[in-house]
Amino acid sequence: MSISAARSTRLLKSIHSQQAIINKRIQTTSPLHTISTFSKSSQQHKRLPSSPSASTNINGFRQFASSSSKRQVEQGEKTETTLSPEEYEKISERDMDLLHENLEIYVEQYGPNDWEVEYSSGVMTLKLPPHGTYVINKQPPNLQIWISSPVSGPSRFDFKQNQGGWVHHRNDDIKLGKLLEEELRGLLEKQGNKGGSEEWEGTGL
Repeated sequence: MSISAARSTRLLKSIHSQQAIINKRIQTTSPLHTISTFSKSSQQHKRLPSSPSASTNINGFRQFASSSSKRQVEQGEKTETTLSPEEYEKISERDMDLLHENLEIYVEQYGPNDWEVEYSSGVMTLKLPPHGTYVINKQPPNLQIWISSPVSGPSRFDFKQNQGGWVHHRNDDIKLGKLLEEELRGLLEKQGNKGGSEEWEGTGL
């Protein structure tokens, strides 16, 4: 082979080699290659374990739940009673039955014909038109008795033996039986039945 032919051959190989490098670079930087690379990167990112920030979020949520529980205590949703659930059920059912009996006497002997009281499944309804309706119900999850009064509004009561029974969850001076008696006697007086107000023996609580 002549020297000229050898040079030509080397020149062609160099050209082919440079063209191959250029083609490879074009393929590497093409949009399709970029999309494919991004897709693989995204999949790898999804498979990564939870980061410390995720743990922080979880801890933050737990802290929020704890704050919520604190608010529930402040709102009286947690009781201060020392009763067990079994003791609560026994005492609350006894007192609700006693209250129901005395409210029946109240409406049947001293109230007008359209006053009535009903008790079923832990919920007592005392209808006293035109004054409104009392709802008195057991709250086993909280170990409380709740009432909704047309006179004084909603109240919650814990059972405290050393306080003599069912006591307002925020004010030990307010007793369930005494509160109801004062309000119900007042309603009889509004009906013009002061004698009945004085004669009625009360709630029994």
